[in-house]
Amino acid sequence: MLTRAGQWFENSMPLHLRWKDSLTDHWTWWVSLILMVVPVTLLCLLMLSTVRSHQADEARDKALSVLADLDILLDHVNGSLINLQLDNSQGCSPQRRQLMQREAYGLPGIEGFLRIDAGYRLVCTSWGAVNDARPMDALQPGLGLHLSLERRIPVVERPGLLIYRWDARGVATAAVLSSAALRQLFDRIRYADEAVMIGHRDQTRPLLVEGALSSLNRQAAEAVLERNDPLVETALSPRSRLVQVRSSQDAKLSVSLIYPPATLWSVIKLERWAVFSILLLSCALTVAWVLLRRHRLEQVSHQIRLGLARQEFEAWFQPIVELKTGRWLGAEALARWRRDGQSVLSPVEFIAEAEASGQIRELTAIMAWQSCELLNRLVPQQGDCYISLNASPHALGDHSLDFADRLRRFFPALSATHLRVEMTESALDPSRRTQVRDALARLDALGCVIGIDDFGTGQAGLDYLSDLPFSFLKLDRRYVQAIGTDSIDFRLLQSIIALAQSLQLTMVAEGVETSQQADWLIAQGVSYAQGWLYGKPMPADAYYSAFLENQRAQTQRPRRVV
Repeated sequence: MLTRAGQWFENSMPLHLRWKDSLTDHWTWWVSLILMVVPVTLLCLLMLSTVRSHQADEARDKALSVLADLDILLDHVNGSLINLQLDNSQGCSPQRRQLMQREAYGLPGIEGFLRIDAGYRLVCTSWGAVNDARPMDALQPGLGLHLSLERRIPVVERPGLLIYRWDARGVATAAVLSSAALRQLFDRIRYADEAVMIGHRDQTRPLLVEGALSSLNRQAAEAVLERNDPLVETALSPRSRLVQVRSSQDAKLSVSLIYPPATLWSVIKLERWAVFSILLLSCALTVAWVLLRRHRLEQVSHQIRLGLARQEFEAWFQPIVELKTGRWLGAEALARWRRDGQSVLSPVEFIAEAEASGQIRELTAIMAWQSCELLNRLVPQQGDCYISLNASPHALGDHSLDFADRLRRFFPALSATHLRVEMTESALDPSRRTQVRDALARLDALGCVIGIDDFGTGQAGLDYLSDLPFSFLKLDRRYVQAIGTDSIDFRLLQSIIALAQSLQLTMVAEGVETSQQADWLIAQGVSYAQGWLYGKPMPADAYYSAFLENQRAQTQRPRRVV
């Protein structure tokens, strides 16, 4: 029902606020959760990204440092190998051994030099001639400097890295680089949980690996060795990253540093004071939000907006009767607010705030729509019935809103006279005089019956009576309650009745509760009334049933003669 009402006023009413039913509860807690979690999470992720970027830069610098030292060492070794190849001494002469020893002495980390024939047999070392004629493992052929896999060197009987060159005669001159000396390059840069790997593209496996490296990470790291990029940064696994740099002198030579990336928890421990500070800030923002939200939720205008979105407002109808006969002619539509489907609030508690906040337009639309739906049921039963609708100048003053015109389009069976419009005197603001006059003139031109409600309670009634198209006047219940008393209100009531009769205005008395009041009003020429004597405000279905019951009662008894 209210969905169609929203469609009715979609071009003229601000119904874009379709807030969910959980707004007053879940929305507050969701935003609080976001304020608590998001800043801390973003800070931690930012710090994690920064720390990991710093780790990668540091690992790259470490690998470059190792590579630079290794390049310098290999350059010196290569020079020594060339000098040894230029020696023309025969066999393993003392002169050759002396030259080998001198070159080894000048190179830290070099155990000694070897001379290897084409059959991979040692023929001479810096320690003397070799009697063991067993061949060594095959070496890589070709000109230039070569590096073998780390192995146990015969004669020396210690592990080392073999660096060698072949001459034109097919004889290789090699240097034995101590593994311990090579590892000294790593000791000053590596952490306990890092690993360093030296690789060469001519070898299927790393030349040397130092540090803890799982078999899975080792396989992944060896696969990276096949790439020829000058710089490689990649993740071997979720817990391991690799930075690899290649030598600018020998593109086949590379140094890789494998390290565990920083975890979120390690970053939090490292930057715990920064995390604690942002956590305090998040708590402060959350408290401020909750207090602000609570203040907003407690505002009546906000509660009205929620009620409109939840469709908590409904029209109740109080009978308007013909005093002489007791016949129900129609009803006045009164707004009721059913909070959470339970408590019902009267208009006194929210109408003023609805007018001040501009939400009276949505509320008036709902009242008009529900009134027309009830009229659709009443008119076939009694053609002259009507519903009187309270309208605020804030709603009628909008030129985009023509109630009667919209009603006729949505309810073609109804005429404009079936819906009457009441303007409360207290709401007739002189500053809106022109706007209200134009709005009422449009309604009057469409055939709507217009009246002034609660006459005598405001200051603008007499002024408006002179130039606005009012057809009826409603006597405020304050004056009706004064009937039979010797009060100023009673004398004012008599004056108001006389004024209305002189202006030929139909009168409707409000708040009639006793038969004595009804009799006095009839005697004064008041034709219509409403009040608890005839019926309290009730929901649409209850009113419709009571209306039919009144019709049956009217057909079964003669009219009252006064």
